[in-house]
Amino acid sequence: MTLALTDVRPWQELIEELPNGYVWLADLRTNLSEARLRHSLEVMQALELLARVYDLPHELALTAGLLHDAAKEMEADRMLRFARLTGWEPVHALDRNPLYLHGPAAAGYAQERYGLNDQRLLDALWTHTLLDNGSHFDDPLPWCLRVADLLGPSRPWRYFQRQLAALALEGNLGGAAVLQWGWIFDLFTTVGNPLHPDLPRLFARTCAHFGLEDVSGLRALS
Repeated sequence: MTLALTDVRPWQELIEELPNGYVWLADLRTNLSEARLRHSLEVMQALELLARVYDLPHELALTAGLLHDAAKEMEADRMLRFARLTGWEPVHALDRNPLYLHGPAAAGYAQERYGLNDQRLLDALWTHTLLDNGSHFDDPLPWCLRVADLLGPSRPWRYFQRQLAALALEGNLGGAAVLQWGWIFDLFTTVGNPLHPDLPRLFARTCAHFGLEDVSGLRALS
């Protein structure tokens, strides 16, 4: 039977299933607004749902969902410091933009603050905002996190969420990934967020990886 967004489990139950869940939650409250923390809990719930579909390790999925925005509301200098702990240095000017930087910063924060070194986890946190050409292309966890990031009920995009959830929950992760890309591109263009120069190239690779066509026009921008 295909799951639905209504099948998410209460976040309180999921936090209890993480060995350090309440410790991390208390720490996140010192860094995040209530709205951002609520979003993080919603992403954890959505990612746990997707983990059932894509056979992801339960604890790994919960951790990635909860911590994905751990650095989202830090000051830019602090965000950059944590991002550099992963061994990464910015190349493009937009690499320093918090819109893209907070993923790598979350990976560095998880390492330093919580002692987390699982490479699948760190790759998922890192690439949910700053996709690269790494081995994560073959791992469903980062793709599921990118999808889950848009599925929480506090997001206002109900029609899009239904489309995205239908694809992802029926097992069409490639279709969901490409739809997510196109939506992000349209959203950023509409609200005036800067488009990272690597975006067209990486979107083209995403299409090729999943054997899907570019229907958004992003490839034409490269």
